[in-house]
Amino acid sequence: MRVRWKRFSGITLGAVLLAFLIGETNQMERIEFILLDTAQRLVPLSVDEEDKVVVVAIDDLSISADSYDLGKWPWPRRVYAPVIDYLSRAGARAIGFDLYFPLEDVVTPENDRVFVASVMRAGNTCQAVAASDRIGTGVHDDVRAEIVDRFAIQCLESGRQFSRLIVPFSSLLDACDCLGQVNAPRDSDGVTRRIHVVTGGEGLSLPCLGLAMWLWEKDLTAEDITCRPRAVDIDDGAVTIPMDDEGKALLRFGRFDRSYVSFSSVLHAGLSAQEGIKPDWRGGSLPEIVPELFEDKMVIIALTASGLFDLVSTPLGGTIPGVEIQATALENIRTGGFLRPASKGWSWIAAVVLAAGVGLALRRWTTLAAATLTASSSGYPAERQTPRSTNSRIRNTCLRLSNKLIDGSPA
Repeated sequence: MRVRWKRFSGITLGAVLLAFLIGETNQMERIEFILLDTAQRLVPLSVDEEDKVVVVAIDDLSISADSYDLGKWPWPRRVYAPVIDYLSRAGARAIGFDLYFPLEDVVTPENDRVFVASVMRAGNTCQAVAASDRIGTGVHDDVRAEIVDRFAIQCLESGRQFSRLIVPFSSLLDACDCLGQVNAPRDSDGVTRRIHVVTGGEGLSLPCLGLAMWLWEKDLTAEDITCRPRAVDIDDGAVTIPMDDEGKALLRFGRFDRSYVSFSSVLHAGLSAQEGIKPDWRGGSLPEIVPELFEDKMVIIALTASGLFDLVSTPLGGTIPGVEIQATALENIRTGGFLRPASKGWSWIAAVVLAAGVGLALRRWTTLAAATLTASSSGYPAERQTPRSTNSRIRNTCLRLSNKLIDGSPA
């Protein structure tokens, strides 16, 4: 009985010490990443067809030189007007922009007027906000007042706080229906697993783009959001988004195919509708689309052209366009798919259990190795080496080594 207790004590002590070393050498985070990524691959996000986000992609085809003679990127903002009009007529629930428009077009103001007018006609667009720690011009007082009145969330104690926010130019801010930040944090290994549900800067807090679009879809406002430690409650707790200690939500990614529609096709269809003619898809050089593709869908317009967008790595492997993070966040909200982050205490318990498992495995392996070496030295197979003296020698040797590890007594 005493031998068994000593063995148990030795394994427990070794497990705790190994767990401590894991924590001190920042290996705990690696173990957490491995466990999280394994869970993602075993149980990926499942999304019904009606809940999937459609991406209108400003892709290589859209950027090509013969695309309506738009010139080099960035295009004049009037280009977005026929696209917004087409998506709105097609019945899109909401139209989000994973693009920034912080400055007015002072050279050709008409471009902005056409763009803003289309936003006002649609009545369901969500514009992007960037958060930054770089030095720059802050939000003007009049703009701040409008953001507080229409979009800001009272969650300054939750989420990441940045030095400043980069918001849409004034007339676009007036015209849009929701406002969301599009920062996508990466973990220390470069993989994106989480998103800031709420991001703050300059005394303002704003939801991520996906949450902003979902709030608008459900006819909810910032007043319907309550922040508390490790969670955001919406609509009196009808929906809860779990967060970690840093105010980030753990995304669950899916393996399904997403609809990526070329911006050039939507632009062609929109311009054809303005002229009252049927799209000819430019002699077959553009992919054909139908309005039903966007009916009752959440749509995000984003850059995916080579060299113009950010690539992110996910737990499922490979790299994807950054817009996938915003789309996945929106789908997680609509389906309740967020993973629940474990507390630090549970992480330590997991490390101790893992270390104990490693210790037991090593102990069994060591005993088996000793038996094999003893058998080899006597010239008989290991399975025939079962004399009591051999077993006693192995047990006594292991016990002496355990005692030495436990209390430092001589072996």
